[in-house]
Amino acid sequence: MPAKHFDVRSVSPQGAQLRSFLPTAFSLLIGLIGLGFLGYQLATGERDVAWLPVIVFAALSFLVQRSSFHLSSPSVHSLAGVIDVAALLALGPVDGALVAVLGGVTHLESNALRHREFARRHLVEIPLFNAGLKALMVFLGALFYLRLGGPLPLSHLDMRALLATAALCVVWFVLDHVGWSLWDLIDGGWMRLRSVVQDAFPRTVLIELFTLPFSLLIALAYMRLDWPAFGLMALVIASLALLAQRWADARSELLQRVAELSTIEQVGRTIAQVQLDVDEICQLMYQWASQIADVTFFHLGLFDGDDYTLRLFVREGEILPPQTLHMAPGVGLVTWIRESKQPLLIRDLPKEIESLPARPVYLSDDPPRSALYVPLLAGDFAIGTMSLQSFRRNAYGKSDLRVLWAMANQAAVAIQKAQLYAQEHKRARQLETIGEVSRQVTATLELHELFTRVAGLVRASFGYYHVAVYMVDPELKTVSFQASASAGDQDVAFDVQWGEGLIGWVAAHGQAVTVNDVENDTRYRCVDALDETQSELAVPLLLEGEPVGVLDVQSDRVNAFGPDDLFILETLGAQIAVAIQAARSYEAEQQQAWLSTALLQVADAMSQVSNMDDVLSSIVRLTPILAGVDRCAVFLWDVDAQIFTPAQTYGFAPELRETLARMEFPEG
Repeated sequence: MPAKHFDVRSVSPQGAQLRSFLPTAFSLLIGLIGLGFLGYQLATGERDVAWLPVIVFAALSFLVQRSSFHLSSPSVHSLAGVIDVAALLALGPVDGALVAVLGGVTHLESNALRHREFARRHLVEIPLFNAGLKALMVFLGALFYLRLGGPLPLSHLDMRALLATAALCVVWFVLDHVGWSLWDLIDGGWMRLRSVVQDAFPRTVLIELFTLPFSLLIALAYMRLDWPAFGLMALVIASLALLAQRWADARSELLQRVAELSTIEQVGRTIAQVQLDVDEICQLMYQWASQIADVTFFHLGLFDGDDYTLRLFVREGEILPPQTLHMAPGVGLVTWIRESKQPLLIRDLPKEIESLPARPVYLSDDPPRSALYVPLLAGDFAIGTMSLQSFRRNAYGKSDLRVLWAMANQAAVAIQKAQLYAQEHKRARQLETIGEVSRQVTATLELHELFTRVAGLVRASFGYYHVAVYMVDPELKTVSFQASASAGDQDVAFDVQWGEGLIGWVAAHGQAVTVNDVENDTRYRCVDALDETQSELAVPLLLEGEPVGVLDVQSDRVNAFGPDDLFILETLGAQIAVAIQAARSYEAEQQQAWLSTALLQVADAMSQVSNMDDVLSSIVRLTPILAGVDRCAVFLWDVDAQIFTPAQTYGFAPELRETLARMEFPEG
C-alpha cells in the first residue's frame, strides 16, 4: 500500500465540501464495483467460504498492517500485501478477497477510532475505497495468475508457478498504486500526486514490490504444514513485522528529532541575521511556522501591562491590522499561558473545551478546531505568546509543539533585545529633542518671549494638541497664564484658580498628573476652545523643590500619554525652571543696572541746578522714566498752614494742572 498521508491544508468549510465531492464519488464507485463483484462471487460460488482460514489470514493481515503501517518515514506503507497475496494463492480468489477486504477495513476503522477521526472521510469513504480496490486487485491478479498457468490453490512450486506468481505480484503492485494515485489526484490535484510519486515511489518499490514474492513461502507453508506449525510461523511473521515497526518508529522519531533540531538551528541563525526590529522578527516567525505546520490562523502578540497587542495577525494568508486587547485577570487562554508560562496543545476544541485550563475567548463566530499556543519566554518573564490555529482536528502534534516552543523562546530573546534597542534609540532621540528644545529655551532671557517659545517648541517637537505655560506664586496662591500653542495656531488663554482643575492641582501639590481619559477624572475642567481634549498631562516647573510654574499639555486622543511623555516633560520642566530663574535674574540685573544709570542721571541733573524749582522740575521729569508712569507731582508741606501744596507737576493737562494747583491737602 503506497503513501496514504491525508495531511491536507485547511480550507474553509464551503471549499472543503466542494473538494470532497469528487473523492467521495470515486470512493463510492470503486467500493461498489469491487464489493459488488465480491458479493456476486459469494452468491454464485460453487463452494462455501473456509471461514477459519479466512479469519486467520485476515487477523494476520490486520496485525501486519497495524504493526508496520509506519515502516518508512515519512511515507506510510504496509507489508500486508504479502499476506493478502498468500491468502489468494492458498485459499483462492473469493476467500483471498475476503481476507484482503476484512484485514484492510478492520485496520482502517480501528486506526480511525484510535486517532479519534470520526469524520465520514475516515470511517466510510477511505475504508470503502480500500475494500473495493482490494477486491478488484485480488480478482484481476487471480485472472492474470490463472491465465499464465498458475495453480490455485498453490500446492507445488515449479517454473510456471514462479512466473505466474511474479506476474501476480507486478499486477498487484500496479493496481494498488494506480488506484491510490488516482485517488490522490482527485483529492489533492497534481501537486499531491507529484509529491507522492517523488517521495514514496522509490521506497514503495523496495519495501512492497520486492517483498511480495515472499507470499509464495507463506502459501506453501499453509498448504504443507499442520495448523500448529503454521500458527507458529504466523506468530513469527507478526513478531518480525512488529520489530520492523519498532525499528521504523525509532528511526522515524530519530529523524524527526534531527529535523526538529535542524529547523531550530536554522531559525536561530536566521534570527541572528535580521535587524533588531520587532515587526521583522514577527514576520520571520510566521514564515518559519508556515513551513512547519498549518497556519490558517497565526497570532504573535506582546504583553504591555494589562494590554495584549497582536503585532502580527494572519488569517488564511491575509495580514490583518494590529489589535490591542485589554486582558482581564483569569480570563482567556492567553492570560493562562502568561501566568503559567506553559504551552498548550488543543487537538479538538469542542471535545476538550471543558478540560482546558481556561475558557478560550474568540473574536469569530467560526472558531478554529485545533490550536497550538506557546509562550514567548525571555528569562523568567512571558513577554508574549505565539499561536497557530486550524479548522481541522488534530492539525498539530507534539513535534510541532516542541519546534514552535523552541522557536518562540529564540524569538522572545530577539524581540526583547529589539525592544530594548528601540527603547534606547527612542530615548536617545528624545534626549536629543529635549536638548535642542532646551538650547533654544535657554537662549531666551526675556520672560514673555521665553514662555511663548516654550509653548511653541514643545508642541512643534512632540505634536501635542495643546501646550500652555503658567506661572505659580505659592505665597499668593495664584496661577497666571503666560503663553500657549494649540491646534490651528490659536492662542487659548484661560484663568486657573489655585487648587482647581488639573493645572491648579499640580500648582498646589507640586506633583505631575497624567489623565488618559479626562471624562473619568473629576479634577478636569473643560474649556470650550479645547473641546476635543481627551487626555491631559501637567507637570510642575520646580526650582529647588518649589513650584514656579506649570507646563500643561493636552491631546485629542484617549490614552495618549505614557511614561515616555512624562519623562520628556519632567526633563523639559527642569530645564524650563532653570531658564525661568536665569531670565528672572537677567531681568532683575537689567532693572538694577537701568535704575543705577537713572539714579546717576538724577544725581548729575541735581548737581547742575541752582534753585529748588529746578530741582523739583528735574525730579518730576525723571521719576516717570524710573517708575514707568505717565504723570508725576511733588507736594511740599506748609508748616504754617499745616497742608500739602503742589510744587511741580509733569504729564498733566493744563486744565488739570490748574485745578491741582488750587487744591490743598491737609494732613491725614
